[in-house]
Amino acid sequence: MRKKYLLLIGLVLTFSVYAENNTIEVKGGYDVYKKVEQKDTNGYDKLKFKNGFNLGAEYRREIFENIQVGAGLEYNFNSDKTPGDKYNAAENSTIKYSSDDLDSIPLYATARYVFRNRTDFTPYVKVNVGYSFNSGDMEAKKTLHDVNKSFKAYDYSAKDSFYYAFGTGVEYKNFIVDLTYEINDFKADGKRYTNVSDTPGGLNVSYKDEDVKFKNQKLKLSVGYQFDF
Repeated sequence: MRKKYLLLIGLVLTFSVYAENNTIEVKGGYDVYKKVEQKDTNGYDKLKFKNGFNLGAEYRREIFENIQVGAGLEYNFNSDKTPGDKYNAAENSTIKYSSDDLDSIPLYATARYVFRNRTDFTPYVKVNVGYSFNSGDMEAKKTLHDVNKSFKAYDYSAKDSFYYAFGTGVEYKNFIVDLTYEINDFKADGKRYTNVSDTPGGLNVSYKDEDVKFKNQKLKLSVGYQFDF
């Protein structure tokens, strides 16, 4: 999976080198705000995720005065705060949660309006639209203490999704400071148990296939450097 992401990054950088009169931007940043919610029968429940890092590359060309268009690619790292074991006294059972890091790589088109002035500080606004390649598994194991047996309660894998973002920033010579609000809502497909019974041959567990919806939004602050060709 990660080899595919590296290939995409290489393609974007390769095409940018052969374009004329372009700007290549490299940047890195950190999430200053993050909200990840999972939809269930009661609406959306907020999940706990640590603020993550991001690295990206982008190239743009000015097609009209002050208007730039281009494409970019980012790697966003999101580490969850896996909840502790949850005990159910009525069932005398415990659920243990585990999950991979929820990583995403958006490949996007971008448009930027630059407010040029007589100073070295040049503010801008931008919008990004594209597709996000998401990875990460979420699962839980349930233990029935009365029979001292365990089984998988659910298992989901993140799916790729539509991506968009808007933001603002300022250029100082070749340096940039950027603030971007990103929306990357996605689904995870997998299975959840519906019934379990203890038999002489072991636990008999029934599952159903289902998709789970997630709202994934964050505000990230990045710094970078621009190379003009």
